[in-house]
Amino acid sequence: MTGITQHIKVSITVVVIFFLLNSCALHTASCSNNWSITGYFTPFETDYPALPKQSIYIEAVGKRRFSQQFLKATRVEGWGKTDEGWYLGYFSNKWHRSKQPLNADGQPLTTGSIATDRHYIKRGRQVMIPTLPDVMSQQMFTANDVGSAIKKQHIDIYTGEGKPAEKLSWKITGKQHTVCKL
Repeated sequence: MTGITQHIKVSITVVVIFFLLNSCALHTASCSNNWSITGYFTPFETDYPALPKQSIYIEAVGKRRFSQQFLKATRVEGWGKTDEGWYLGYFSNKWHRSKQPLNADGQPLTTGSIATDRHYIKRGRQVMIPTLPDVMSQQMFTANDVGSAIKKQHIDIYTGEGKPAEKLSWKITGKQHTVCKL
Protein backbone atom coordinates (compact mmCIF):
# COMPACT_ATOMS: atom_id res chain seq x y z
CA MET A 1 0.00 0.00 0.00
CA THR A 2 1.48 3.36 -0.97
CA GLY A 3 1.86 6.19 1.53
CA ILE A 4 -0.83 8.25 -0.20
CA THR A 5 -3.32 5.35 -0.30
CA GLN A 6 -2.68 4.58 3.36
CA HIS A 7 -3.13 8.27 4.27
CA ILE A 8 -6.45 8.42 2.37
CA LYS A 9 -7.65 5.20 4.03
CA VAL A 10 -6.77 6.52 7.51
CA SER A 11 -8.43 9.87 6.75
CA ILE A 12 -11.65 8.18 5.57
CA THR A 13 -11.66 5.94 8.67
CA VAL A 14 -11.28 8.98 10.96
CA VAL A 15 -14.13 10.80 9.20
CA VAL A 16 -16.42 7.75 9.43
CA ILE A 17 -15.68 7.25 13.15
CA PHE A 18 -16.22 10.97 13.83
CA PHE A 19 -19.54 10.86 11.94
CA LEU A 20 -20.70 7.76 13.83
CA LEU A 21 -19.77 9.21 17.22
CA ASN A 22 -21.58 12.46 16.44
CA SER A 23 -24.61 10.61 15.07
CA CYS A 24 -24.82 8.52 18.25
CA ALA A 25 -24.39 11.61 20.41
CA LEU A 26 -27.16 13.41 18.56
CA HIS A 27 -29.52 10.43 18.90
CA THR A 28 -29.16 10.51 22.69
CA ALA A 29 -29.26 14.30 22.86
CA SER A 30 -32.12 16.56 23.82
CA CYS A 31 -32.54 18.94 20.86
CA SER A 32 -34.63 22.09 20.63
CA ASN A 33 -35.12 24.84 18.05
CA ASN A 34 -35.20 28.65 17.98
CA TRP A 35 -31.92 29.31 19.75
CA SER A 36 -30.20 32.63 19.14
CA ILE A 37 -26.50 32.18 18.42
CA THR A 38 -23.89 34.93 18.61
CA GLY A 39 -20.11 34.88 18.61
CA TYR A 40 -17.50 36.65 20.71
CA PHE A 41 -13.75 36.95 20.27
CA THR A 42 -10.61 38.52 21.71
CA PRO A 43 -9.69 41.73 19.86
CA PHE A 44 -6.04 42.70 19.33
CA GLU A 45 -4.96 46.22 20.21
CA THR A 46 -2.93 46.33 16.97
CA ASP A 47 -6.17 46.06 14.95
CA TYR A 48 -7.46 49.44 16.18
CA PRO A 49 -6.34 53.03 15.54
CA ALA A 50 -3.88 54.25 18.17
CA LEU A 51 -5.68 57.58 18.65
CA PRO A 52 -7.59 58.91 20.45
CA LYS A 53 -6.34 57.41 23.69
CA GLN A 54 -8.19 56.97 26.95
CA SER A 55 -6.79 56.50 30.44
CA ILE A 56 -8.16 53.65 32.57
CA TYR A 57 -7.37 52.18 35.98
CA ILE A 58 -6.42 48.47 35.95
CA GLU A 59 -6.68 46.47 39.17
CA ALA A 60 -3.21 45.71 40.66
CA VAL A 61 -1.54 47.61 37.77
CA GLY A 62 -2.60 51.26 37.98
CA LYS A 63 -3.39 53.79 35.26
CA ARG A 64 -2.66 52.98 31.62
CA ARG A 65 -3.63 54.51 28.28
CA PHE A 66 -5.16 52.63 25.35
CA SER A 67 -6.97 53.36 22.12
CA GLN A 68 -10.61 54.26 22.80
CA GLN A 69 -11.79 51.91 20.05
CA PHE A 70 -9.76 49.02 21.46
CA LEU A 71 -11.18 49.66 24.94
CA LYS A 72 -14.72 49.76 23.54
CA ALA A 73 -14.24 46.43 21.72
CA THR A 74 -12.59 44.86 24.78
CA ARG A 75 -15.44 45.95 27.03
CA VAL A 76 -18.02 44.43 24.66
CA GLU A 77 -16.09 41.17 24.06
CA GLY A 78 -14.79 40.74 27.61
CA TRP A 79 -11.04 40.52 26.89
CA GLY A 80 -8.54 42.12 24.54
CA LYS A 81 -4.88 41.40 23.80
CA THR A 82 -2.60 44.40 24.33
CA ASP A 83 0.38 45.39 22.17
CA GLU A 84 2.57 44.21 25.06
CA GLY A 85 1.17 40.65 24.81
CA TRP A 86 -0.91 40.49 28.00
CA TYR A 87 -4.71 40.50 28.17
CA LEU A 88 -6.97 43.27 29.37
CA GLY A 89 -10.37 42.21 30.68
CA TYR A 90 -13.46 44.03 31.85
CA PHE A 91 -15.74 42.43 34.44
CA SER A 92 -17.31 43.36 37.80
CA ASN A 93 -17.21 47.00 36.59
CA LYS A 94 -13.38 46.97 36.68
CA TRP A 95 -10.45 46.49 34.31
CA HIS A 96 -8.13 43.52 34.98
CA ARG A 97 -4.84 42.14 33.63
CA SER A 98 -4.21 38.47 32.83
CA LYS A 99 -1.77 36.21 30.98
CA GLN A 100 -4.73 34.87 28.95
CA PRO A 101 -8.42 35.59 28.38
CA LEU A 102 -10.52 33.95 31.09
CA ASN A 103 -14.04 32.57 31.32
CA ALA A 104 -16.48 33.29 34.17
CA ASP A 105 -14.84 30.58 36.30
CA GLY A 106 -11.37 32.15 35.94
CA GLN A 107 -10.18 29.42 33.55
CA PRO A 108 -8.59 30.08 30.13
CA LEU A 109 -11.08 30.67 27.33
CA THR A 110 -10.69 28.21 24.49
CA THR A 111 -12.28 27.96 21.08
CA GLY A 112 -15.48 26.02 21.64
CA SER A 113 -16.29 27.65 24.97
CA ILE A 114 -19.82 28.97 25.11
CA ALA A 115 -21.55 31.50 27.32
CA THR A 116 -25.05 30.46 28.34
CA ASP A 117 -27.89 31.34 30.66
CA ARG A 118 -27.22 28.72 33.34
CA HIS A 119 -30.96 28.30 33.91
CA TYR A 120 -31.13 26.86 30.35
CA ILE A 121 -27.76 25.15 29.95
CA LYS A 122 -25.83 24.26 33.09
CA ARG A 123 -22.10 24.89 33.49
CA GLY A 124 -20.02 22.06 32.05
CA ARG A 125 -22.79 20.77 29.78
CA GLN A 126 -21.77 19.88 26.25
CA VAL A 127 -23.86 20.85 23.25
CA MET A 128 -23.77 20.52 19.50
CA ILE A 129 -25.36 23.01 17.12
CA PRO A 130 -25.94 21.03 13.91
CA THR A 131 -27.38 24.04 12.05
CA LEU A 132 -24.14 26.05 12.23
CA PRO A 133 -22.17 26.55 9.00
CA ASP A 134 -19.26 24.39 7.87
CA VAL A 135 -17.36 22.22 10.34
CA MET A 136 -18.78 24.12 13.30
CA SER A 137 -21.95 22.04 12.86
CA GLN A 138 -19.92 18.99 13.96
CA GLN A 139 -18.11 20.68 16.85
CA MET A 140 -18.75 19.94 20.50
CA PHE A 141 -19.13 23.08 22.65
CA THR A 142 -18.80 23.35 26.43
CA ALA A 143 -20.84 25.72 28.59
CA ASN A 144 -18.20 27.36 30.77
CA ASP A 145 -18.88 31.07 30.47
CA VAL A 146 -21.67 33.56 31.10
CA GLY A 147 -22.44 37.07 29.88
CA SER A 148 -24.78 39.81 31.01
CA ALA A 149 -26.57 39.80 27.62
CA ILE A 150 -26.93 36.00 27.46
CA LYS A 151 -30.52 35.29 28.49
CA LYS A 152 -32.85 32.33 27.95
CA GLN A 153 -32.30 30.44 24.63
CA HIS A 154 -29.16 32.37 23.64
CA ILE A 155 -25.66 30.93 23.23
CA ASP A 156 -22.54 33.03 22.69
CA ILE A 157 -19.70 31.03 21.09
CA TYR A 158 -16.07 32.00 21.72
CA THR A 159 -14.43 31.99 18.29
CA GLY A 160 -10.81 32.80 19.24
CA GLU A 161 -8.50 35.79 18.82
CA GLY A 162 -8.02 38.54 16.25
CA LYS A 163 -9.66 39.45 12.95
CA PRO A 164 -10.29 35.87 11.69
CA ALA A 165 -12.17 35.12 14.93
CA GLU A 166 -14.12 38.36 14.59
CA LYS A 167 -15.17 37.42 11.04
CA LEU A 168 -16.25 33.98 12.22
CA SER A 169 -18.25 35.50 15.08
CA TRP A 170 -20.17 37.65 12.57
CA LYS A 171 -20.72 34.64 10.30
CA ILE A 172 -22.57 32.69 13.00
CA THR A 173 -24.45 35.61 14.58
CA GLY A 174 -28.11 36.38 14.08
CA LYS A 175 -29.73 33.17 12.91
CA GLN A 176 -32.09 30.79 14.69
CA HIS A 177 -30.53 27.38 15.35
CA THR A 178 -31.15 23.93 16.71
CA VAL A 179 -29.19 23.14 19.88
CA CYS A 180 -28.63 19.60 21.11
CA LYS A 181 -27.70 19.15 24.77
CA LEU A 182 -25.61 16.03 25.25
